[in-house]
Amino acid sequence: MFRIISLYLHHKHYAFNYMQVKKTKLKSIIPYEGLASGYSFRGKITHKPNGTVRVIQLKDFTNNYSEIGEECYLVDGSKIKDKYYLKDGDILFISKGANNFAVTYNKTDSIPTIASSALFVITVNASLAIPRYVAWYINQTPVQSYFKQNEMGTYITSINKKTVGCRICFDAN
Repeated sequence: MFRIISLYLHHKHYAFNYMQVKKTKLKSIIPYEGLASGYSFRGKITHKPNGTVRVIQLKDFTNNYSEIGEECYLVDGSKIKDKYYLKDGDILFISKGANNFAVTYNKTDSIPTIASSALFVITVNASLAIPRYVAWYINQTPVQSYFKQNEMGTYITSINKKTVGCRICFDAN
C-alpha cells in the first residue's frame, strides 16, 4: 500500500537512506475525474461585491506562486455547479503561462470557492498521498523541467492534462 509520511518532507536524508522508494504516477493517486479544468467563464471575470462564490485566478497567486492571496474576486454563483467548488486539500496547478506551479487550497471560511479555467484542479486521494507533498513535488526542478520540455504553444504556453496526469512520476514508499 502506498503512503507518504510527513517525515519524508522534514528528514529527506533519512527518507532517501532508510525508506524503500518506488516510482508512482500521479494518475494512480487521484480518483476518477480527480484532474479537472477550472470553471470557464464566457467573458471577463468581474468582481461583484455581493457575489456568492470566490474565484481564484492567476493574478491571485502571491509569494512566487506559492500562496493564494486574499483579494480574490467574488462572482454571482447562481449558474455555477457544485462540482466546481474546491475542497480542502485540492491542488491548484497553473496550466497556462510560463509559471506552471502547484499550490494546495486550504479552505478558510464558508464561501464556496472555484478555480478559473487557467488552472487545473487535482484532487488527490488523501489516504494514498498528502496533497501538500504532491504540490511540493510538482514544484521541484525535475518536474518543472519536464513541463518546459512538454509545454505547447509559442506566445502563451500551456500544459495539457495528459502531461500532468500520466507522465509525472514521483518517489514514494
